[in-house]
Amino acid sequence: MRLLIVILFPFVLHAQDKLNERGTYVISVITKGGIVVGSDSRACLLDDTDVHKPIYSYSDGVQKIFNYRKVMFQFAGQYTYSYFTIWGLFMKFEKENKIQVTARNFFYVFRNFAKNNLSGEDFIQFNANTIYVVSGYVKFIPCIYVYSKNYEDSTIGGGYITNDPIDNRNPIFVHDMDTITFNSAMTYIRRLIIEKSKQKNNQVSDIGGSPSIGYIKSNGSVFSDFQNKYSFANQKDQLIANFYDKIPRWYKSKIDSIKYKNTIIKILKNTFNTIL
Repeated sequence: MRLLIVILFPFVLHAQDKLNERGTYVISVITKGGIVVGSDSRACLLDDTDVHKPIYSYSDGVQKIFNYRKVMFQFAGQYTYSYFTIWGLFMKFEKENKIQVTARNFFYVFRNFAKNNLSGEDFIQFNANTIYVVSGYVKFIPCIYVYSKNYEDSTIGGGYITNDPIDNRNPIFVHDMDTITFNSAMTYIRRLIIEKSKQKNNQVSDIGGSPSIGYIKSNGSVFSDFQNKYSFANQKDQLIANFYDKIPRWYKSKIDSIKYKNTIIKILKNTFNTIL
């Protein structure tokens, strides 16, 4: 895992599995008065357990940005683990964490919490298949930290971030866009995410759903308008809700709908000993 620190204004990340047509769009903009963050809210689940191929099933209203005190935490990648979802893991962290955090050390604290609460295999996936973006103030300086491993990342021109040990370098700042206003930044982010969701030409886009927006001002005030209507704390509840169509979903084909529900039945039976 490697640490990249504050390179762009704005910072834009489109993490995409091009082969399986899954992706997430997150953005963090440092303005004159603070940091504005945004993301899409579309989730793409699951894999066919028999042939390990993707099922093209999409739902919106999934929370991909979290606020912990005066830190904004965004993620792109694997959302669901054997028991927890990222949403559920963060809710548990929010209740139980006793360690003081800043944007500088938040990821290390959260990562150790994940290590103690996920299975060994799940923690490997937590490290390998997800990009994490942390925004906030460190000694009154706005910072954006990006943590990633073995994942294609548009911030470095479409290549792969190395899996070298974490490299704690000094922040690099560029101030050519730090006069943008809060309202302009939020409008820009909303419009950008909405436009990205329209780029599939009559197909379901891997980017979509209502944008999540939040900010941290330099004076310490925090605002969040995050999409979480269909976020669940654990995989079992999420699967049951999906099976009974309590979550609006889109499929690329009718066969994907059938495969999706058959896979849910298998996972619930094999992992949770639950029969619908």
